[in-house]
Amino acid sequence: MTDLDDTYNRVLELQRQAERIAEEAGPIFAAYSERAQYKFNPFRDVIRELRRAREELRISLIRFTAEQQRERLTPNLKPDVDFNKLMDQEAGEEGFREDVITTWFLFKVSDPEALKRESVERLRDLARRLIPYGRGPQGWGLVTEISAIQDGRRLRLKAYTWDAHLEMVNTWTYHDGELAALERIIDVATKGTDPTRVSTTWGLSDFLAHTSVNDPSTFYLKVQVHHPAVTAFRFFKNGTLIIEFQTEEQARKAAALILGVA
Repeated sequence: MTDLDDTYNRVLELQRQAERIAEEAGPIFAAYSERAQYKFNPFRDVIRELRRAREELRISLIRFTAEQQRERLTPNLKPDVDFNKLMDQEAGEEGFREDVITTWFLFKVSDPEALKRESVERLRDLARRLIPYGRGPQGWGLVTEISAIQDGRRLRLKAYTWDAHLEMVNTWTYHDGELAALERIIDVATKGTDPTRVSTTWGLSDFLAHTSVNDPSTFYLKVQVHHPAVTAFRFFKNGTLIIEFQTEEQARKAAALILGVA
């Protein structure tokens, strides 16, 4: 039993002590309950609140433990499991055991190759929003051919950052991790970084976070990058995002991993 388990169990025991007190208090209100023709026990209202608060605590601890283990063991993987249900199955509907979640993550890392594939898929899913649309064999949709996004040493992606109606830069829609995921995919493709551990960013996502949105004259300039593969990037008002590489081969590798093609 961990310290977290012990602390939670003490809270659970307080709830159960209160439940016993409420049951013992029942006879005090028996006569009134008979006259009122309903079971009256004000302690029960307190018990309901205790149960609600204890369950909220339990859910918070499950989320906390899962996030701690994800950051430690699988930072680029979105767990494909409902940890609340898993805890119900393994520890009971009111129970909490930290090892239930830790064991799930340890099982994930026990197959490194599968974990790498899942981590790449997770990063690709996040970055998918930056893939442009076009017409292909299956009709209109996200492009699937490398040639559709690679032009020599450059990748041409989409990122709509200009609000023509308000005539201002608008980047609030790009704060869900897609730009950081793109940076990490490029590191995996060009540097061979382990996709399960890659966490570095090289300027793209930080640029949106720190650049003044009120100054389009600087926002749409080319930004030079210190990176083994990427030399620069640039946003355009028409929704284009250009990533420039040292070599065409680096650009091709990045495009292939972004699109999930060989």
